[in-house]
Amino acid sequence: VIPNRAFLNFNGDDELNFKNVEKIGNYAFAKSFFVESTMFDGTKITSIGNSAFAESGLEGPMDLPSLQFIGEYAFASCESLERAVLPNNIKALPNGLFEKCNSLESIEIPDGVTSLGEYMFSMCNSLKTVKLGVGITEIPDYCFNYCTSLTNIILHECRCLFGNGIN
Repeated sequence: VIPNRAFLNFNGDDELNFKNVEKIGNYAFAKSFFVESTMFDGTKITSIGNSAFAESGLEGPMDLPSLQFIGEYAFASCESLERAVLPNNIKALPNGLFEKCNSLESIEIPDGVTSLGEYMFSMCNSLKTVKLGVGITEIPDYCFNYCTSLTNIILHECRCLFGNGIN
């Protein structure tokens, strides 16, 4: 377990490796600018806490096939995050998950996801394409609020209810 706030504001240049980690606590890497997705290669992380990587320098996607839970705002304001890969076994995506990830251009929501959070992609200014899996039946309020580049939301035989604030 990486405890809450363990590397909050971490800016050291030590090489870190977390091969045996299963859980990442709340704010564990928030505002840390030396966070690399490769630090988690080969892990069996099942849980990422609230704001765990918020405002961090995380750039690339983490391959986390064992992930079952992601906390609110876990990747919010990761300005350099260009791509995100979500595992098939995750069921719910929380509020503000990718809020203000201004480099994120596209994302595919796996078929196993049944719930999206409010403000999930709010203010993702570079987001152009979102492909929603078959499990999605509702787009919550403000999910795509101020996504000024969004041109494609791909739905698969879905009768979705759309919330407020999709602009």
